[in-house]
Amino acid sequence: MNRCQIILLTIGTGLLAACASSPRAINMPGSAPINVAAVQQSPKPQIGKQVRWGGRIAHVTNLKASTEVEIVSRPLSSGGRPRENDQTSGRFIAILDGFVDPDVYAKNREITVRGTITGLREGKIGDFTYRYPVIQAQAHELWEKRQPISRYEPYPWLYDPWFSPYFYSTYPHHDRW
Repeated sequence: MNRCQIILLTIGTGLLAACASSPRAINMPGSAPINVAAVQQSPKPQIGKQVRWGGRIAHVTNLKASTEVEIVSRPLSSGGRPRENDQTSGRFIAILDGFVDPDVYAKNREITVRGTITGLREGKIGDFTYRYPVIQAQAHELWEKRQPISRYEPYPWLYDPWFSPYFYSTYPHHDRW
């Protein structure tokens, strides 16, 4: 190999290494997933097992040395982010070490937690008595707020102030002229 090939090979290897994503702290080795409802029904065999759960924050309670985050579970994508749907297998409480700001960890923010199941705790949702699975978090990811997707984004360099993509409408009785 000549000098030029070695330099190109080194640069290519560096670029590939830069593109490789580092593993997130919330990633878990492959194992059978355990959902919230399964732990609510039979908690004893699940205690001590590792899980990765996520969803939307319902409530945050700061204690002296830790923070309890009540989360409405959602199915997770392959990257660990909660999916945008109304499916849930229940609620759970994640115990995070230290203080987290309730304004940052606000209601309806998406979060994913990896941790160990420690048991069940009874609580109330309104007047309903609810059994919350509790996990001690080893890692968590508070996701950025999702940005709404625009349905129509014209090319800025082809912008025409008199052009409307809806000019020729399919609605009946539409008199544009």
